[in-house]
Amino acid sequence: MLHYGATGVAEGNAIVSDALKAKGEPHVFPISPELLEAMRDDLNKIIMHLAYRHLGRPEPRAFNNRAKLDEVLQRPWR
Repeated sequence: MLHYGATGVAEGNAIVSDALKAKGEPHVFPISPELLEAMRDDLNKIIMHLAYRHLGRPEPRAFNNRAKLDEVLQRPWR
């Protein structure tokens, strides 16, 4: 999905397809906007885990930003 992109998300009937790169018959996958949002949230969590827990990026100084980071790192995978 990341490499193909999604269309029709705003209309509520999202479709993921490899039509632009397919050598043969393209694959088309319907997907809900809610599932796309859940995947985006999980990717953001992965990025924060990598940056702050594995690559040594310093944690935010502001209390609100640290609280937001902790909230993202603690929440369950969607």
